[in-house]
Amino acid sequence: MRQRQMKLNGGNRMTIWEQVELVNSKQSLADFVLALRGDLIAKGTEWENTTLDRYLEAVEALIRSRNGEYSPSGKVPASVLSWREIAETLFYAHTYE
Repeated sequence: MRQRQMKLNGGNRMTIWEQVELVNSKQSLADFVLALRGDLIAKGTEWENTTLDRYLEAVEALIRSRNGEYSPSGKVPASVLSWREIAETLFYAHTYE
């Protein structure tokens, strides 16, 4: 299993949030989901929503709370989520109440 932080060029490590910011494709979203799972395993006590039921409830709430005509970037209609916006939703759901 891959670790919570991925290696970057030069041996630096990427945090889970930094990985969210790089999601721009199906592959990078899949890599992020794998890292998110690793974060739950390693730091689950820091998560608000540690059961699948609570986590999915938070994902639903975050998706339903999306407002506006465009995404936060202002480039994509809100009805069309980008790979990164999906990653952001999955990330925020671990602490969303």
